Amino acid sequence: MAFIDATVVTIALPPLQADLDATFQSVQWVVNAYALFLGGLIVVGGGAGDRVGRRRTFVTGTAIFAVASLACALATSVEWLIVARSVQGIGAALLVPQSLAIIAAAYPKTVRGRAIGIWAGASAITTSLGPVLGGFLIDALHWRVIFLINLPLSAAVIVLALRYVPESRNDMVSGPLDWFGGLLIIVAFGSLAAGLTLITETSSANVLAVTAICFGAIASLLSEENRWINGQRIEISGGIFL
Repeated sequence: MAFIDATVVTIALPPLQADLDATFQSVQWVVNAYALFLGGLIVVGGGAGDRVGRRRTFVTGTAIFAVASLACALATSVEWLIVARSVQGIGAALLVPQSLAIIAAAYPKTVRGRAIGIWAGASAITTSLGPVLGGFLIDALHWRVIFLINLPLSAAVIVLALRYVPESRNDMVSGPLDWFGGLLIIVAFGSLAAGLTLITETSSANVLAVTAICFGAIASLLSEENRWINGQRIEISGGIFL
């Protein structure tokens, strides 16, 4: 679900833009919002699984993803949809790292490589099928269906996880999660994306574009400084150090 939703929305942008009476710049953030929150918080999500339990974090992330998907399907404005996509990215950031961590914890070394290979192959297939599936659903039904389809899938995932997936955690990991580092990455790349988008518009927007790019660069430097203050490379600075 997480990998499909990263690609399937690009196919839905034209009908989505027309239906919500949105500008081209605003619908770009329907894609960007999901990617920013997923990329910025994915390491935080991995750390949460180590601390409070991988199955618990996986189920929580799936539930958040499902609720956000319903909000996406019910969106009546592009602003609503962008917020819902941001929450969807948070859910994906919680569930995606657990999917691999659960495999590593549940399977013995003799078959772990095969299990991880199946996970990687399924991930690649679903990512490539996202635009195809999205195009079919949009042509046959409506762009909102690409979000509604996540609801029965999420319900099945939660039931299967609670019934069959053993709980696991890393008892050697302690300390608070670095939400601040993840937030810095979201702010940094969000500002850079906004600045690069604005700089292609009229000259009156160039001052705002340069300001956003400078702000994003400063936030990136702060996130790097935060990495050394915390002293743990894997726990901070979002997905770029994964």
